[in-house]
Amino acid sequence: MAASSAYLTDQTKRFLKAIGSSVPKDKVVAIAEFAKSADVLDFYKEKPHTPFWYMRLKREDQEDAPHVGSIADAWVEDEENIKRAAEHVQRPLKPAHRSLVRAFGIYQFKARKDGWMWADPSTDSDPQTLVCVALDNLGLENGFFMELDSGQDVCIDGNDKILVPPTGGGLAILFWVDI
Repeated sequence: MAASSAYLTDQTKRFLKAIGSSVPKDKVVAIAEFAKSADVLDFYKEKPHTPFWYMRLKREDQEDAPHVGSIADAWVEDEENIKRAAEHVQRPLKPAHRSLVRAFGIYQFKARKDGWMWADPSTDSDPQTLVCVALDNLGLENGFFMELDSGQDVCIDGNDKILVPPTGGGLAILFWVDI
């Protein structure tokens, strides 16, 4: 599937108001260093032909980098983040609280030989919002559907379909929140 540049421009425009930057730079740098020495979870290795958009990373000595859970918790405890997410996904505003976090981890966007694909950002059928915190400068060249600077985050409706490039390698913290 060849991606239309007009569609990609429209897709990016849809997310411009969903971009924020609330994660401290020192934590982003520390987690990015952890991720560079991490490996893909066996679950993803065992399914090399499954067209995943991303793959979760781990290290033998620990599954997640320090701070990943606390970053997700801090993000959902910030009322401005919750407001931005609720406005973007057009769902009711919820009280800012760490109980909104459904899942989190460090992920690498997967390179695929089969070209562009439509990605489903949800983990199940319940309403949810995927928050992507860039650990690298993300873009079409490393598996992300839009430009996002290291440390920036973007809210993505779990019901949305995202056209993603076949490239991979970009690193991000992904967490899903109950909004």
